Amino acid sequence: MASFEASFDVTSLLTSLFTGGDWPPPERSFETRAWAAEAARHVKGWGDSVPLHQLPRLSPGQRRRLFHERVHYWQLMSLPLQQVEFILDLEQIKATAVRLSGRTPMISGMSYGSETMPAAEIAQHRNSVRANFVTPRFEDLTVFDPRSTTNLIPERDVAMPFVMFPWGSADDPELLPAYLALIYFRESDNAAFVPFSGRNLLESAAYLCERLREGKLPERLAPSCTSEDMTYTGAWEFWLRVHGDRYRSEKDLALGFLAAVDLAMCSDYDPDEIARKDADEQGVWTSIPYRFGKIAYRLQGQPPLIAKDSPEDAIAQFQAVFCRWCGLPAPDVIIRKAMARLTKCLALHMSTRTLDKHQDAVAAIAGLPDWELATRTAELEALWPVIARDMSHAPAIGHATLWAMLNALRLRLRHPGRFAAPHLYEDALAALFPLPLLSRDGLYYLDETPSTVPANNQDLRSDTVELVHDCLSLMTVSPLRHGTAECGFITKAAQCWYLHSGLGCPSLGLDARQAQLRRQTGLGDWCHWEQRRLRLRLQ
Repeated sequence: MASFEASFDVTSLLTSLFTGGDWPPPERSFETRAWAAEAARHVKGWGDSVPLHQLPRLSPGQRRRLFHERVHYWQLMSLPLQQVEFILDLEQIKATAVRLSGRTPMISGMSYGSETMPAAEIAQHRNSVRANFVTPRFEDLTVFDPRSTTNLIPERDVAMPFVMFPWGSADDPELLPAYLALIYFRESDNAAFVPFSGRNLLESAAYLCERLREGKLPERLAPSCTSEDMTYTGAWEFWLRVHGDRYRSEKDLALGFLAAVDLAMCSDYDPDEIARKDADEQGVWTSIPYRFGKIAYRLQGQPPLIAKDSPEDAIAQFQAVFCRWCGLPAPDVIIRKAMARLTKCLALHMSTRTLDKHQDAVAAIAGLPDWELATRTAELEALWPVIARDMSHAPAIGHATLWAMLNALRLRLRHPGRFAAPHLYEDALAALFPLPLLSRDGLYYLDETPSTVPANNQDLRSDTVELVHDCLSLMTVSPLRHGTAECGFITKAAQCWYLHSGLGCPSLGLDARQAQLRRQTGLGDWCHWEQRRLRLRLQ
């Protein structure tokens, strides 16, 4: 399984799970002709053949890597801002499909049918989200003068300068208010600059959870630190220097950091918030790098987190008290708004039969702003069973993933501190939200655990097969995000199951034996891409 480092968005995470793994593949149990016949049987129902394997026994290192990737999946699936970017990805894929064929594609998103958001609007929204996660180069920062910063703690050899991150391209005048850590080393003239980008925060939190799971803390940042060291431990080093003397317990100190990162990441994007007149309030609402800096610095004025018997309750209480104290938007406010947005996306893209039957209920929520709908809990909850039942009717691409996101937010409301400390709740989270699909060399693996889900959370489980097919769909059609109508397996140079089974790739060309075998079994030109191409109505 490849490390997910390129960019922190859901689509990249799900498609990066196809780039390999270091566990031994199982022996092939079917001959090529048998595989072709099995795939041809699915073609009769316009379905896709997806043989699934259980993960083999993993080494300690492989299990640690798997846990790290699970943490990233839980992070991105449960955080509203990343959900927004995923919806925008779906909108971009839909817009490309409409441009290429002019027919109604079966893909989820914010718009319905062939109506799509304007291209410039999609790009603007996506840039505004991504600016929170890209770690800028030092030379790209503006409004930076370490000598004049007021957020200086000299006795701890750390400062927190205010800076501006680039928002879009080099030609884009928009900038994102942000903070970064300036870490000094007494034994050296070198200093480390650690921007509080979403990527740095999420990687630092995931690595800390990985180490805590083994009963350790990360290594301290050294003068000779690399850019990778700063990504994985830089934000933690800043927290340790600022708050280390205030905590009696290393475990509580670590949980305090995880709670602060989780609170900073629980942000949302709303164009209306950018229009706020107060610059500080605007930054807190719309910028994760600014938001984390405010949280980490202001927490010096609050009592430290003490976990005692229930870490998740302690984290939730810690976050709630801080938000009331400093006027920060509480997580449940942002979560309920995000749930309203996801429910609208899911309701609008149900099957035609279901929409006809429940058109009044869907129409009642479709035109409401997210912030208003968030307060109308009964109307939202009434649609959830309808959406869940409809999932079996060939859901639109992206639908199963959006449903899993909604369930992750529902779990956040039931257990507010659980996603912040996944190393303590790994079994519960893995049982409800396993990685949807792992692949190596064209073989597909399920990430399933034997954990039992309590009865009161059973309604949050997603159908594994639906998620597998959704993950394959995203992998296959992801190039359409960039305007390219070709299979994602080809653009990523990753092997799919059809290639692994010796059935070849119709898009790349078949040899004589593959073409003859496909004709004889009735498989024809069918493959992952062909099935998704038809669902997108591409010519």
